[in-house]
Amino acid sequence: MIDPNEVMASLERINEAIDSIGYPDAGYKLWLVQSDSALDFRFMIEGYWPDQAIYDTIHNHELYKQATKRADEEDEFWESLINTWYNRFTRVK
Repeated sequence: MIDPNEVMASLERINEAIDSIGYPDAGYKLWLVQSDSALDFRFMIEGYWPDQAIYDTIHNHELYKQATKRADEEDEFWESLINTWYNRFTRVK
């Protein structure tokens, strides 16, 4: 079982890098799925990027790349994300 505290620690490290790059409002949030609403999927990771240019700037920055290098103990969770849904949303204004 994946410990949400370990996932949160990983995301906090990445969010600190994003803040250092100059985008404190961008980054990741971790949501725990209510136990009665899903059988297999336990987490939702929300990423927020004000626009595509900022997304690209952050993801191409060396601080972000260093922060997203995984420790061995994080591999189980991050490798499991390869086979999960990935959706991009645009807010309706």
